[in-house]
Amino acid sequence: MADDPIPSPLETLKMKLRERQEKEYRELLSNQDRRERMMGDAPSSMIEMHERQRVEQQQKFSDETIRYVSDYHSSERTRAHVREMEKREALRRNDEIQKGRSK
Repeated sequence: MADDPIPSPLETLKMKLRERQEKEYRELLSNQDRRERMMGDAPSSMIEMHERQRVEQQQKFSDETIRYVSDYHSSERTRAHVREMEKREALRRNDEIQKGRSK
């Protein structure tokens, strides 16, 4: 749609991360369902293990999202710092050129 705003790089990162995590979650559920069907009447220990796996995966996803967003913000700060340094250097060089012309 032409009127849809273009997502920011951070929004795009979060969206791609969420899509991958959802895919991994569906794969985990599919594998767990397959194991439970093979066992027939799955023992409670297997059901508890599967629940732990899902909880651990969700924690991993949460930690991963926090890390990716933190890394993104860190890289943005670095990029802004480099741009500022380049701007200062360009102004310094321009000042030197202007001083050279005025002599």
